Amino acid sequence: MTLGDDLLKSDNEGITWKNANEGLGDRYTFEVKNIGNDLFAAQWTGIFHSTNEGNNWTVMTAGLPDSTAFTTLEVTRHGILAGIGLR
Repeated sequence: MTLGDDLLKSDNEGITWKNANEGLGDRYTFEVKNIGNDLFAAQWTGIFHSTNEGNNWTVMTAGLPDSTAFTTLEVTRHGILAGIGLR
């Protein structure tokens, strides 16, 4: 994550980096967590999910409140807990 609105990823232990923002939009990403091969991103506009190592992201909407800033994610043995912030 960068101070701006970019999420970057490296496939070679940080030697080179590329953009991983496809589908995330132009908002700040607070945190990224993984469960197995899936990635989850907490962002100003919701929680996003990637099934292809961050190459593409889709917003998760089922059961989540609209227009909520999610600022933290915690992976537990029961699933993911999402923390919200006020905006």
